[in-house]
This record gives sequence, C-alpha cells and structure tokens, in this order.
Amino acid sequence: MKITKSQIKQILLEEVESNDRLISAIHDLTSTMEDLDISIDYLAAAFTGEDPMSLGSAQKTMGRFATPTRKPSAPKDIDEAQLKQYVMEALDEVLGPDAETEDYIEDFEKSDAPQFKGKSKEKKRKMAIAAHAKANEGSK
Repeated sequence: MKITKSQIKQILLEEVESNDRLISAIHDLTSTMEDLDISIDYLAAAFTGEDPMSLGSAQKTMGRFATPTRKPSAPKDIDEAQLKQYVMEALDEVLGPDAETEDYIEDFEKSDAPQFKGKSKEKKRKMAIAAHAKANEGSK
C-alpha cells in the first residue's frame, strides 16, 4: 500500500493536534524565541547605534533584507581579541531582562547614542518607557 503526501500530512496533523503537551511545548518555545528576537535587536542596536525598536520594525517588514547601518566607531578590520572586547563592551551597554523602567530611563538619558541626539529629556523618557514595555511584552 502506497501512502500519498496528503495522507502523510493528515496523519501528522492529527498527531500534533491530539498531543496537548506538544502544543504547549511549541507555544513555550515560540514565546522564548520572541524574547530572543528582542534581545538580538538590542545587541544589534549596541553595534549599529540605531534604535532597537526601529531595527525590529525593519526586520518585521523586510526580513533578512533589512540591513542596519554600521556604527561609525565600529572597527571594520579587527582581530579576534579586539572583536571579543568590542562584543563585551556592547553587551555591557544592553540592559538585562530584570531591568526596571527607571534603569531604562537612566540609561537612555545618559546615552550618547545617535538615536538620542537632539532629543529632549522628556522624549528620551518616553522612548525608555516604550523600550521597557516592549522588552517585557511577553513576560507577563
């Protein structure tokens, strides 16, 4: 007896739909991936100097075709030790998952990143509150 593609798809679909633990595991995995995506946006922002939320928006609309501009201070030709140092400095700039809204506000107000140039203290505060809310969106 030969099984067709549509029959195999139907069997797999029935198995997946009938397994509540599998559905729960997939849901847990996808919400973790969303948190990772946000973390990567913040890491990319540390390297490029762009706003993490605009990076995320560009990637959602353009996918892999979205390319951030390179931060002028980012060296182009570096050795492994320099790269490691640069990554460690960039990671130190990124707020951790347990950061409070006030941590974001303080960080945004003292930052010299290009996305904050010419912004008022109130505008930076609003941006910080929005960034904190976005970072904690899936954890509630």
